[in-house]
Amino acid sequence: MNKTMMSLIAFLFIIMMNSVAFAQNAPVDFEAGGYGADWTWTVFENETNPAIEILANPDNSGINTSATVAKFTALQAGQPWAGCESLHGSDIGEFSFDATNATVKVMVWKPVISDVGVKFVEASGEAQPEVKVANTLINQWEELTFDLSGSIGAGITGIIDQIIIFPDFDLAGRTSDNICYFDNITFSEQIAGAEPQVAAPAPTAEPGDVISIFSDSYVDLVGTDFNPPWGQSTIVSTPEIAGNTTLKYANFNYQGTQFSAAQDLSLMEFVHIDLWTADATVVLFTPVSAPPGELLLPLAPLTRNLEQHRYSFS
Repeated sequence: MNKTMMSLIAFLFIIMMNSVAFAQNAPVDFEAGGYGADWTWTVFENETNPAIEILANPDNSGINTSATVAKFTALQAGQPWAGCESLHGSDIGEFSFDATNATVKVMVWKPVISDVGVKFVEASGEAQPEVKVANTLINQWEELTFDLSGSIGAGITGIIDQIIIFPDFDLAGRTSDNICYFDNITFSEQIAGAEPQVAAPAPTAEPGDVISIFSDSYVDLVGTDFNPPWGQSTIVSTPEIAGNTTLKYANFNYQGTQFSAAQDLSLMEFVHIDLWTADATVVLFTPVSAPPGELLLPLAPLTRNLEQHRYSFS
């Protein structure tokens, strides 16, 4: 085989390799010549399932001056989780989540405050963890940020080919039909500096004085469930931070911890929590027991390291 033939084979091989590379079709902007407007959107769990409408932006002021958006009518008689999904095998394409695309942003315009849910589904049909974020503004455009880092390396194959949007995820139930708009779905890298680089400090209390729930320094309670299914949007994982196993709460709204058996804490005087956060300003804690039940307590930080965003509570 001569050198020219070898070069041709190598060139064809590179073309074939490039043809199977994964990439999501984004941004989803619903504009002519862009992505989203000609996709096969299917509405589900919304009583009569009125179709998604692609139409002129009803409010091209503020942060969204684009020409075209998607309209979703959440019917009062529909399920709280009524939503719309793209078509498997086309539309959004095939891709996997990694550090370069795990931050997903969606612009929404809604008449009510409620969760907006985003879910991605593998080509195999297995759904990735659902992430929900509530809008804080009504009757104006707002950009919501969804942390999909919990989907990195998750799933059977990790290859995504479908997006699902829940524009008005209201478990309390709707009091009217709500017309919601969404637009400009983008994928970007994780925010730099939004992860701790230093492990939590080692505690100094004597083991005999401690009931440990989650710590590398003590023997923890056996059989504890750190992610009971209580309807939270939080995605729980246990990464190592500088060699120290840590609980990570992505897309955090609240999170419970379920013991395998009731614990007698009558001789305990303090609860100690090391917390790192890039943006939280208020932290509430509650033990859950027989009467009086739950009692939410604001935790005032004893120390705060502004550079590391770390709080220690006792």
